[in-house]
Amino acid sequence: MSFSLPFDVLRSAARWWRRAVRTDRRLPVTVLLVLAGLAMFAFGVGYTLTWREHWDEATARALATRNDIDTLQTLYLRANADFLQGLGTARRASFAWPVARVGSAVACFRRLEASYARDASNAASAEMVLQLRKETAQWEWLLADIAVNARMADGRASVDSAQLLEANRLLANIAAQLGALRDAQTKILRSGSDQNSRNIEIEGIGLALTALVACALLSYAFVAHYRAGLARQRVRLLAAENEDRFRKYFDYHALPMLIFDVDSLDIITANRAAGVQYGHTHDELCALNMSSLYAPADMSAFLQELRTVQATGTCSGNAGVCRHLHRDGSPLYVELSYHFLTYAKRDACFITAVDVTARKNAEFALTLRSRALAAIGNGVLISRATERGHVIEYVNPAFEKITGYTRAQVLGHDYARLSQDSVNRKLFKQIHDALANRRETNTLLQSRRADGTSFWGQLHIAQVRDERDALTYHICVVSDLTELVDSRDRLIKLARRDALTGLPNRVTLRELMEQAIEEESAFALLFMDLDRFKDINDSLGHGAGDRLLREAAQRISACLGEDGVATRYGGDEFVAMLARPYEHGRLAMLLERVARAFDMPFQIDDVQLRVEMSIGLACYPGDGADAETLLKHADLAMYHAKACGRNNVERFQPTLAQAADRRIALSRLLHDALEQNSFELAYQPQVDLRTQRVTGVEALIRWHDPAIGTVSPATFIPLAEEIGLIGAIGEWVLLTACTQARQWEHALPDLRMSVNVSPRQLARGDFCDVVARVLASTGLAAHRLELEITEGALVAPGALPTLRALSEMGLSIAIDDFGTGYSSLSYLRSFHADRLKIDLSFVRGIGTSSADEAIIRAILALADSLGFETVAEGVEQTAQLAFLVDHGCAVVQGYHFSAALPADEIPACIERLSAQWPSAQPACAPVPLR
Repeated sequence: MSFSLPFDVLRSAARWWRRAVRTDRRLPVTVLLVLAGLAMFAFGVGYTLTWREHWDEATARALATRNDIDTLQTLYLRANADFLQGLGTARRASFAWPVARVGSAVACFRRLEASYARDASNAASAEMVLQLRKETAQWEWLLADIAVNARMADGRASVDSAQLLEANRLLANIAAQLGALRDAQTKILRSGSDQNSRNIEIEGIGLALTALVACALLSYAFVAHYRAGLARQRVRLLAAENEDRFRKYFDYHALPMLIFDVDSLDIITANRAAGVQYGHTHDELCALNMSSLYAPADMSAFLQELRTVQATGTCSGNAGVCRHLHRDGSPLYVELSYHFLTYAKRDACFITAVDVTARKNAEFALTLRSRALAAIGNGVLISRATERGHVIEYVNPAFEKITGYTRAQVLGHDYARLSQDSVNRKLFKQIHDALANRRETNTLLQSRRADGTSFWGQLHIAQVRDERDALTYHICVVSDLTELVDSRDRLIKLARRDALTGLPNRVTLRELMEQAIEEESAFALLFMDLDRFKDINDSLGHGAGDRLLREAAQRISACLGEDGVATRYGGDEFVAMLARPYEHGRLAMLLERVARAFDMPFQIDDVQLRVEMSIGLACYPGDGADAETLLKHADLAMYHAKACGRNNVERFQPTLAQAADRRIALSRLLHDALEQNSFELAYQPQVDLRTQRVTGVEALIRWHDPAIGTVSPATFIPLAEEIGLIGAIGEWVLLTACTQARQWEHALPDLRMSVNVSPRQLARGDFCDVVARVLASTGLAAHRLELEITEGALVAPGALPTLRALSEMGLSIAIDDFGTGYSSLSYLRSFHADRLKIDLSFVRGIGTSSADEAIIRAILALADSLGFETVAEGVEQTAQLAFLVDHGCAVVQGYHFSAALPADEIPACIERLSAQWPSAQPACAPVPLR
């Protein structure tokens, strides 16, 4: 690597020289002249510097030597002065030559010896220096000896005169030799100065001549270089001017322009218009790559087209419309022109990108509108206003479909001619007449198609005017409203007629009633409902049910004849309106005809059905002053007829409305009681006659309302089942009873809690989950909970699987009010309950009714045979208790032992019952039979 670098430099220099020579032929001569002048000047300067260096060295050496001689003279004078001053004092010795002074003298002698040793011509001087060193040493010892031998008297020193004279002679000799040495050095310096002056004159002349020649050569070279520089400057100025002109043209041009590197696709430069168009500043745009201006889906096509153009060698061209991206990501459609060039010593491509987004959007909008006109379902005609009429220039496919006229039949024709060609061209005559009004039109009309068929259409005509407000075109839009109009007619018919039976519906009925009330005409309403129609639907299907309803409607209409109107109110309900019901027994005769009509069987497919009907009757004005009240009262009467055994006619009585109002009020209060937790539970003990123990209690719900007082469960429980509250109430009872049983667990162990369950609760699919959740939340063991159900609950849908699941959980199941229901004994075989509860109505007949006693004996025998435990309810008398004991009843409950009590009184009650029997077990009691 270190060897290749110089060669690389040389190669680079050679290439530069060749390019320079090719550029300017005068450059070699200029360079040679410059080099020659510089060489001459360098030689003169070098010679001068060499001689001067020699002279400076000799001069410096002579000056150093003379300085050392001067230093020695100074040392001698100071030493002699110190010696003499010492003699004039009372000191005993003189210190003329201290160590420091001796050291300085020695250093000076050494430098002098070294200086004279370099030049052989100064041998005498070198000998003189050696002589000086010897004499100096003698002088030093002599001064020391004089100082030592000096005698002091009266504060003055006396010395040896001979020694003092010898010391002075040595000092004089030393001073003379130093003076000779100094004069010799001064002479050398003066001689060198004279020679230096002569050499300087010679050097000045030589350097002047050399400088003159060098200046001449350099001047010529500089002139030649200046001329070449001027030429290059002119070229650079021209290039800069062209660059500036291009830059101004490029930067301030209205068209967006970009230059990018062909290889890397980096944007080299861009003008202001491009920055504005793409939403970037100049610096931001120059930092981007061309890929940033294209959507990813379009980039591959751009690269392929770029390589294709490069391969073909095309320098310039037009790339058509391309899709670029704005800074915010929105698309820009640009018309792209390109030119390949070299810019900033890089292979580049110059492009102009003209924004044609508006044009593209306009083209797209026109295409979209054209396609929309072709695709919409409304017929469109565009006609141009001319002197000879309104000539049709455009027809969309929907117009051909709606009217049946083809393009060939209407294009190029005016409306007036088209309206006269055929009697079937009623549409064009209608349009022509509308155009004659010279205003915009929007109207519904009935017209004809090309084949003569009629259709309903919405005609809208709009005018198109130019900038001078002159009428140029008409746009006619025809919408086919035939189906809409037909639907409207059908809806009007359906709104007043029942779709299944064809009878007037409740809307028509209400209108007839309001009209009769307004005219104060007496009439009767017969609210009729088919009995057990749901069973027919469930067994034979809804198709058979619909045929039955149609047949029933025909029979009711036939019974009314011209005397009234039969309407279908909804479902299997019909309402007949009979005018003047009390004239000549019209109402009675109508009811008789209806009864006879429904006595006849209905033939539905292969099945003969006998259908019964319950009828409620209300009359105007006695049973209501408005249509709503009359319908409500007739409905109440009909439901009362159903409650009285069905297939019956009941006249509205005010007591029915009062009972309905009470039910509504009670329903509201029942909701409030559930929300406010106003219910309470009372508990009635159950006594086991075999062990004489209180083994369980039955939880009985109680409700006392502040407004209406105490409400019997026989009243509100059926209502709760009807309005859907029985689930929430039953869950509350179950949770409260189980919580109480858990609280009694320590004081009254093994006490069974009996809770009544409604058939509606069993019918719900989540009842097992409810029971499990209650047991888990209260912690009560499952075997301590007994659920009491009625016989009707056994036949409820889904009851048996639920009861089996509850039994598998460990709960006891008791059948309440046994003997009063209508269940089959087979259910007792399918599901084995734990206990049967004899209804209190049978217990009350003990001693007074042999039939009740026989039923009780039969129930006890049945329970014994099937392995059920029996519980007798309502035991109030000793005779009843004795009968039950004699016939083997296991458990009894009733007022004979205790009424239903609040929870806090139950422990005391059980203790009281226990005290009646002499037993050691506090929870047991012998049952008194008297």
